[in-house]
Amino acid sequence: MRDAPVERAPGPSPRDSDCRCYRASGELLVPVDHFRICFDDSGRLVAQDV
Repeated sequence: MRDAPVERAPGPSPRDSDCRCYRASGELLVPVDHFRICFDDSGRLVAQDV
């Protein structure tokens, strides 16, 4: 997503990580869950949230 729902984020991003948010559904204009996954500099998954 280009405009991640920061006001509903599960918390701050882990230190030194790159996080991306994805919609749980392809439907537009309806409320859906969002997934946030965060990776460290080596590409290792360091967090995953809904």
